[in-house]
Amino acid sequence: MSEFNVRLASKGEIRGISDWFLEERSKYPGMSQLVGRGVRGWMVRNVVTPRYLRKAAYTYVLEQDGKTGGFAVVEQGGLAVNLADFAIREGFDRASLVSAMLAQMEQLAHEREYHYLRATPWDSSETALAPFYQAGFQLLDYYLWVFTGQVSGIATPKDVTLVELAAKTALERRLHFLRKELDASQVAGRDLIEAVFFPRKPSTYRAYRVETVDALGGEPTEIGYLSPRPNERSDGVLTLSVSLEPEAWGTDLEMQTVGGFASEAGPDQPVRVLVCTSLHADRAEEGYRKLGLIRELDLRPVLYKDVRSDTP
Repeated sequence: MSEFNVRLASKGEIRGISDWFLEERSKYPGMSQLVGRGVRGWMVRNVVTPRYLRKAAYTYVLEQDGKTGGFAVVEQGGLAVNLADFAIREGFDRASLVSAMLAQMEQLAHEREYHYLRATPWDSSETALAPFYQAGFQLLDYYLWVFTGQVSGIATPKDVTLVELAAKTALERRLHFLRKELDASQVAGRDLIEAVFFPRKPSTYRAYRVETVDALGGEPTEIGYLSPRPNERSDGVLTLSVSLEPEAWGTDLEMQTVGGFASEAGPDQPVRVLVCTSLHADRAEEGYRKLGLIRELDLRPVLYKDVRSDTP
């Protein structure tokens, strides 16, 4: 039977792990520019990444029968111990090495009195996530789902107006509607979401207040927030982040507002619609399907485990 071991990387191993780390990240969309060229690339390869792995994180070597089968990068801060990144070589027992790493993280969390463990694996396949579920992790219900595809021929409703917001106001309104969505969905791990994942700074992307006016032409009513983010992930896709009053989830109003904006981007423009919670996604799935958008689990879902009631 194989033996599995997790140990801190030595100073002499950091450079090799740094190269491995950058090689792994360059495989994923939007990450190939991580290193870059020229002076910036040299700095990332030779200074920034090695320093991060040596001083800003715990860098572990994952061993199977005394042979190096992988690495893991673990951060700590706020409420959680976070598995920031890891990689396993072909031919090694991935599930067992991940399980050993998660046990090491849990021990660290108990020693430092953290509330949660969290992880954001690049591979969200059922097989890849199985060791996390077996260790007691669950998906954090926050921006889990996206709707992807192309939209054309949808007109924005005449009673809907998009009012562009200044950066600071956009941040305040986004947080307002995020809290409303979380309240309505009653998600677990709410304190972790607010402490770690809520935006802290204004976005560089445009954002709009979504307003409606009733048939009698009264005062406009604010019903949500919409932010278009062209090529946000360096993949040519227009990302649309939308937060709405729960009463509007899945309604024709949501479909026509989002679909109208997506249509204006052009019939050949791929889009990705982000919604905050699974309940919103559940209610909106049929409507987005009719627009031609397919529901998918987003890249790098967040998994978490509450360890406050566990014993070391």
